[in-house]
Amino acid sequence: MDAAGHGDTVLVSEGRYFENVRLGGKPMVLGSRFILDGDTAHIGRTIIDGSRFTDSLKQSTLTLHSWNDSTLVVRGLTITGGGGSKTEVGPSVHWVGGGIHAYGVGALIEDNIIEGNQLSYPLRVNSGGGMMATSGPGQYLVIRNNLIRNNHIETAMQADGAGFMMGITDGGYMLCEGNHILNNSIKGTGPHFCHGGGVSLFGVQPAGSRLLFRNNLVAGNCVEVWPGGDNKKAAGGGIMIILHDYGPRPKARTPFLYITGNVIRDNHTSEKGGAIYLLTFYDDARRSSPVCPQ
Repeated sequence: MDAAGHGDTVLVSEGRYFENVRLGGKPMVLGSRFILDGDTAHIGRTIIDGSRFTDSLKQSTLTLHSWNDSTLVVRGLTITGGGGSKTEVGPSVHWVGGGIHAYGVGALIEDNIIEGNQLSYPLRVNSGGGMMATSGPGQYLVIRNNLIRNNHIETAMQADGAGFMMGITDGGYMLCEGNHILNNSIKGTGPHFCHGGGVSLFGVQPAGSRLLFRNNLVAGNCVEVWPGGDNKKAAGGGIMIILHDYGPRPKARTPFLYITGNVIRDNHTSEKGGAIYLLTFYDDARRSSPVCPQ
């Protein structure tokens, strides 16, 4: 990856590669032979497996970094075996992005299989079993036509987004469309919140941002809090939406999140919001939520 020039394509032959790949800092394409001939069989046969990591703090199979638009491309691969990466979020330490860690980046993640990734850190917040993806000012992130299945989070601490977690803030743009988000799960064993068996969508002071979630299939996902946990903390078997909009910066006066044309079925939680659960935090309780469900 380091040797690739701006605009280069790194073409991966079929096989299983035990790697933890870092990609970014320049426009480039990482993909299987699917990008040449459109044969979907290449996707399942071209596997990047992050299970043999060499840095215990960076176990994500694929990390995307240091780019702002969709000319950084990951296409036609199977991403598996990831265990996430240690990330500092304010004063807290989180483990995020089991398969893909795309934290504060622009990219195009398209036509991949993201499966068999797991976060299981009992004393840390765990977010994005299959993928953690966030975008901020001036960043454009597209997640399209991926199969995101059989990813798992198990923890006694807070858990969000077993399939994946998407976050946006301060003028970022995200498009999530045409994905199949299937049979992902969270198992909580402690007294903390567990959200989003399929996907968690969150905005932090999202003035000027847009997150469009459309034409996806969200099915068979679950959030379970087992003995020793607190069932009142389980929410959003299919989709969890969390909005933090407070503090001195401009507030979101128009909808920033559009959810349209999706099929959401057969999801489950041991407490509330089997399909969708919405949680908002404001410093002015009189304002309506800047979310537009359709």
